[in-house]
Amino acid sequence: MNLLFKSTRTHYVAGECLTVVTEEQAVAEFVKWVQDGYLQFSGKDRASPEHRIQKMWHEFLRQIEKETKLKNLFTNLHKDSSGQKLYAIRLRPADKQILTSSIPSVLSKAAAQK
Repeated sequence: MNLLFKSTRTHYVAGECLTVVTEEQAVAEFVKWVQDGYLQFSGKDRASPEHRIQKMWHEFLRQIEKETKLKNLFTNLHKDSSGQKLYAIRLRPADKQILTSSIPSVLSKAAAQK
């Protein structure tokens, strides 16, 4: 989610502009969060972090699509010209209204308030 809201990369499908990140970018960020101690993984996730990203994305979509106004806002059905799987939000970069410069700072503030 954070990557999509920070992203300025676009992908056009049937005249629709999507803001996207590649699966490779998502995996790299995931691994960084693990290294920074914000997430943990074990088992086959260590050998295949993209599998964990796919599982988390699937669950996110399942939950978010329960809200009818948000249904179909996010997708991972597209690939870029080099065949990279894309995670997308169906908004142009200029249309996104929530921007967070640092998830770690948000997490540390939330932890400090507990």
